[in-house]
Amino acid sequence: MSLFLPYWLRLACLCLSVGALSYAVGLALAALLGPAALRHIQAHAGALPRRAGRQALLLRLLPLALAALAVGGLCIPSYMQLEPHGDVERLGFGVLFAAVAGACLLLLALGRVGWAALRSWRFGRACRRQGEPRAAGGSRVLVLPGDGPMMALAGILRPQLILTRPLWERLSPAQLEAGLGHERAHLRARDNLKRLLLVATPAPGARLAQLEATWARYAEWAADDRAVAGDAHRSLHLASALLAVARMGPGPRLDSPAASFLAPSSLTGAATSGRDLADRIERLLAPPPPPAGTVSAIWAPACAWTAGSALVLSFLLQPATLLLAHQVLEIFAR
Repeated sequence: MSLFLPYWLRLACLCLSVGALSYAVGLALAALLGPAALRHIQAHAGALPRRAGRQALLLRLLPLALAALAVGGLCIPSYMQLEPHGDVERLGFGVLFAAVAGACLLLLALGRVGWAALRSWRFGRACRRQGEPRAAGGSRVLVLPGDGPMMALAGILRPQLILTRPLWERLSPAQLEAGLGHERAHLRARDNLKRLLLVATPAPGARLAQLEATWARYAEWAADDRAVAGDAHRSLHLASALLAVARMGPGPRLDSPAASFLAPSSLTGAATSGRDLADRIERLLAPPPPPAGTVSAIWAPACAWTAGSALVLSFLLQPATLLLAHQVLEIFAR
């Protein structure tokens, strides 16, 4: 059974169906590769948490990347270049069913992103209304009323450093600067934007949830390392700030998923164990030695990703690749 559809509607259905199938393949690959990847990441994360976090994040975002590549790199270019305009052609019900699944997945992702952005905007507006602007360590911060300890980078497009009054009043200037340096490191790493990408990539299963938690854990480690910049005094101040925050008890619950937190009770956006706090403090007080060839270890993956992306792009732009993709689409559409 099939249905005859005009040119642009047929393209939309093909994009949705190809996107849904590619996303499903990405989910399966990420779940399959997750355990081995996590073992590798955790074995080499101590001295280079930024790279370890990036690896976990890329694997977690694999479904979104595959869907975007299949639709934007193959489906749309091959269809628009090789499919005659104005024709009304047949589309099988199997493809239509996959297109409905793709439309539901797209609406789910857009709804999650929209809800997260709305909550983040509302939270930022509430902070601007209730908070008192202060200057600390060369940064503008908002000091919020409240009894619980909380320091955060809130917002997506224009992140704002915020903290509650107990931290402002009880932390020493050195501790406060160390904590704000940690949050500025999240700002430079664009971690809130990465959190939004995770929101846009819904994924069931414990394995994919573990990948997300692994990225969040090493994002904190990387922010610690960037904040202290190898300075023993800064490491001591940040460790003492973490302990001081822990002794103050749990912080307030924030109505925003787009925030990264210094407070141990909100380390990954929800809750964390004492083991996570102990690991962070241990790394700050006794940082692991940098591995041999640290510069090459940092730049080699970036160069490899750049070269790989260039090769993939050049492959996708080949006429033979587009012709093959169009032939596959024609078979798929029947």
